Amino acid sequence: MKISATNQPLSRRAAKKIATRERILETATRMFTERGYEGTTVDELAKAAGISKPTFFSYFPAKSMVLSALVEDTFDQFLIDAEALLAQDASTAERFSKLFDASATNIIENAELSKLLVSNVFRLMLDNTAEGASIALSGVRNALAAVINQGREQGDVNTFMALEAQTKMVSGIYLTTLLEWLGSPEYTSLRGQLKVAAEMTSQALRPMGPTATR
Repeated sequence: MKISATNQPLSRRAAKKIATRERILETATRMFTERGYEGTTVDELAKAAGISKPTFFSYFPAKSMVLSALVEDTFDQFLIDAEALLAQDASTAERFSKLFDASATNIIENAELSKLLVSNVFRLMLDNTAEGASIALSGVRNALAAVINQGREQGDVNTFMALEAQTKMVSGIYLTTLLEWLGSPEYTSLRGQLKVAAEMTSQALRPMGPTATR
């Protein structure tokens, strides 16, 4: 999530560096979608972005790091959507329903690239590069934790489970749904799958007994 730490204007050099990085990522998004990740070389990517190969490597030491940056940016949108929902008067069940539906929309809009990005997250997990996977998924975990915590405060999420445990559980439900989607030839099924996941999440977090509130 790109939030400036201060209100001070950026220097010309800093602004140029940010613009160059964004241009590389935008170019990579287009080329990975058109040619695939394996079908895009660093030479081609640098040339299309209008920079030299050494300049490319000064921003991203490896092509795989471009992919990881795209993953991080994609899941940061999940956090942005969650923050908007937290500002609304709604139940936790409603927030999860809208959050997962927005996620489905974002993913389906560019299904081929999304499939590549989500696959990369699971590749990081399987390759035991836990740090890389953790960074990529930080936006998702932070978003889910924020929604769950607000639900705990407003009384429609149980408090007998620790917040961290609840966050891990819901993250597992969300990621398992994405994994199932990767194996499905019909990308549009993701919306329905995430709707079920949101309902499952709400049921799992619901308080027990008659004292449960909205």
